[in-house]
Amino acid sequence: AEWLYEALGAEKTSSGVRINRHTALAVSAWWRGVNLVSGDVGKLPLCAFRRIDGGKNKEAAREHPAYRLAKRPNKEMTAIVFKRTLQGHVMSEGNGYGLIRRTPDAEPFEVLPLNPHKAYPVRVDGVLGYVYTPNTDDPAVLEDPRTIVEEARRIKASDMLHIKGLGFDGIQGYSVIRMARDTLGRSKATGLYGARYFKNSARPSVILEHPGKLTEKAAANLRSSWDRLHEGIENAHRTAVLEDGLKLSNFQINARDSQL
Repeated sequence: AEWLYEALGAEKTSSGVRINRHTALAVSAWWRGVNLVSGDVGKLPLCAFRRIDGGKNKEAAREHPAYRLAKRPNKEMTAIVFKRTLQGHVMSEGNGYGLIRRTPDAEPFEVLPLNPHKAYPVRVDGVLGYVYTPNTDDPAVLEDPRTIVEEARRIKASDMLHIKGLGFDGIQGYSVIRMARDTLGRSKATGLYGARYFKNSARPSVILEHPGKLTEKAAANLRSSWDRLHEGIENAHRTAVLEDGLKLSNFQINARDSQL
């Protein structure tokens, strides 16, 4: 059903191919772009500084919690992995979210990446906040899942690291995959078409003409036996033996026409 595909984030494109964040990465150009840019962003240095000499100069604020988090956001991720992950989210979904966890005295001690499909900003009475519905396998679910879920459903803006791309309201970025789904769908459809094309020995199809009338079962058996013997690159150029007045009509196509 259409609503189920949309609920799972796999929207139908004009080419008929379903595209979501997973199937989009199967498009080699998309994978290369996301992997290259997010990898380079992940390697960029990030540091917390403080102003000194009346604001004329600066120095590394090594004792500030932000300095430590910039070097190690959480115990599972290095800074490179964390920045690369959020940048990948931004490039695909338009938004990257990180939950800032704090000690009882409000000092931040770790930042956890959140599923961008499950988080979104809201503005209530002029105050910006976030709503998040985690799954049990999300990094935000730690010691006591029930407690974390209750805290994560409404998150203050001060407890959310939000990296956003282009958006119409300035507080949430567009989903790049959704905006580019038709382009990605055409690329994926082209690849699928090409794979099937060469699976059939670079011939779109053939027509087997029989002088008599075949039953439905006999026609199915004939088609199946032909495909078994002649389908696929490894069976290309095999000699066909035709019996009982069977004739083969082939669609001729050259190498230039086979280019997509």
